[in-house]
Amino acid sequence: MVVNRRQRGKVQSRQYHAKVSEERRQEARYPTNDAAEVQVLPSTGQRLPATVIDISKSGLRLELGTMLLKGTRVEIMILPPKLVIFGAVRYCRRSGVVFHAGVLIEGVVSSEPDNSGHLHDDEISLYVVGKGLTIPEVLRAKDHLSKCDACSRRMTQTATALRSP
Repeated sequence: MVVNRRQRGKVQSRQYHAKVSEERRQEARYPTNDAAEVQVLPSTGQRLPATVIDISKSGLRLELGTMLLKGTRVEIMILPPKLVIFGAVRYCRRSGVVFHAGVLIEGVVSSEPDNSGHLHDDEISLYVVGKGLTIPEVLRAKDHLSKCDACSRRMTQTATALRSP
């Protein structure tokens, strides 16, 4: 089969765009839809309403009506006030009428102590599927899985069972 120069250019262009659009993140993102309030630090007292769109072990993405400058330090209160996340804005881009801001997590403070022990089967299943948990539940699961071999093995077994036909 003979491919002319124009066709070859289209094929190479598609291959290039496929490589560029591949996921470059080192950590999986967990989709969420939790209400939050963002306060720019040092505090002026003003709280900006926001929604946490997704979260990973080291970062999260906010949707809010105000642009935040790269490098801005923020305090994010997950509503109802159960969890406060401190971080730094890595980027902020317009997305239609709102802004999406990526935040590097620097610290997390919970108002409730974690006395819950091992993860339950339903928590592991929801974590593997990637939906159904709140931000505090996601952060607790990630932290627990990094420390507990038994729950990590159960998560691997659950993931395998969910993928098999």
